Amino acid sequence: MNKLLKLSLTFGACAAILCGCTQSNIVTPSGGLVEGNVTPDMETKENIQINWEEVREVLRDEFIQPYGTYGDYVMDLSIGWDDDADALILRLPVTGNPSGDIAVSYAQDVLKACGDEIAVQDFSYTGSEEEGTYYGSYFDTHDVTVQVFPYNSEDDESTYIVNDTMKAGEQRALTALK
Repeated sequence: MNKLLKLSLTFGACAAILCGCTQSNIVTPSGGLVEGNVTPDMETKENIQINWEEVREVLRDEFIQPYGTYGDYVMDLSIGWDDDADALILRLPVTGNPSGDIAVSYAQDVLKACGDEIAVQDFSYTGSEEEGTYYGSYFDTHDVTVQVFPYNSEDDESTYIVNDTMKAGEQRALTALK
């Protein structure tokens, strides 16, 4: 009983001491006045720079899985903006020898996930549709080149399974070379 009483007094003392440390200068400023704009800015921002490294990491987390839908083929992926081509370049090296249908399906799924992630970063764009070949509104205004090729043969375009450039606004199914 004595231990319980000491323990409860200790907890009570700690609670009393900590109550004095919880004043919030956000809710109640120390000077009593809130400085600056007190209303949140809810406007959609224009010309947001897309963080391609973050898009790439999200796509890698989703698609580079040994037990995922394309786990037997996926090795790596690369995405970035090419200033010379004024287009988004999506490179998807694969292992094994996937058929053209599998490569196209994989590339289209990655492209849809890319459109969704771009819409997360910039709310002025919308994401993809679950069904069909709509990849997101980003691709209504930007060109994209999608390349699927065997791993370690990026320099040999004769080995590419998919090498398709979709112009802004096309929103169509990708085509396989093989």
